[in-house]
Amino acid sequence: MDDRAPIEMLMDFLGGLFSGGDDKTETANRASTTMEWDPLEAGHIIVRENPTPKAPPAGSIRSSLRGGLTERMVQKQAQAAAVSNEQTPEAVAARAQAAKSGKWTAVNPTWLALDDHQKAAVMSLMEADKADAGAAKNALATMVNRSQKTKIPLGTLVGSRAYQPSFEPSQEKRLDTLLKHPAFEELTKWAKSYDHGQEDDPTGGATHYLVRPGVMLALEAKEPRKYRSWRGWTGYDSATNSYRNQTMTDGSHNFLAPEGRYSPKRVHK
Repeated sequence: MDDRAPIEMLMDFLGGLFSGGDDKTETANRASTTMEWDPLEAGHIIVRENPTPKAPPAGSIRSSLRGGLTERMVQKQAQAAAVSNEQTPEAVAARAQAAKSGKWTAVNPTWLALDDHQKAAVMSLMEADKADAGAAKNALATMVNRSQKTKIPLGTLVGSRAYQPSFEPSQEKRLDTLLKHPAFEELTKWAKSYDHGQEDDPTGGATHYLVRPGVMLALEAKEPRKYRSWRGWTGYDSATNSYRNQTMTDGSHNFLAPEGRYSPKRVHK
């Protein structure tokens, strides 16, 4: 959830290309709408050489495989962990900047081992109330819509401060558990299929989501400087207590299209 108008989000996004993101982004209740490009994502951390990673103990591999991770994912975890421990000046500086940003998604080896659709799937479970699979699918569709509309790679987008779980330690602690969630694998498959235009959009073209107007009003009353512009970009109508550009709602969020609806072009199977 964001308290800024779309033009402000655009300026922050452009600024993030050079500054590494806006540390002043504020969100609430697992929903957010700011955009940023963070050069500290896994694909942008520069190291002089990639050391040969040490293989994890066989027992840990078997445990991870039982938990739902493939052998390839376990191997990628080991490689990501090795890179994260690299002591070159570039790697040390990158880790320091990542720590300053407060984003565990910039350095967590388990997260870095996931592909884009897996990252989006587990992020959607973090965002959905009680990790509800149906609500997660709606959030997941919105993430893909936004990624395609903004042309920000899906993995980069969902690992950015655009989504509140990316900088919450409590959500990082849930990561391993949610990777074993019964819906994780199915959500991952659905995300890939939807991203390629092979599924219908359950959100009606939403690119953002946030909490109910009543919750926003309470947050605004408590911290007016923090939540100062959400009324504008959501088109909030105090007479009806509703958002103007809302596309749908579910048990977790209200879904919006502040800058126009967008859905992947449907490709018939």
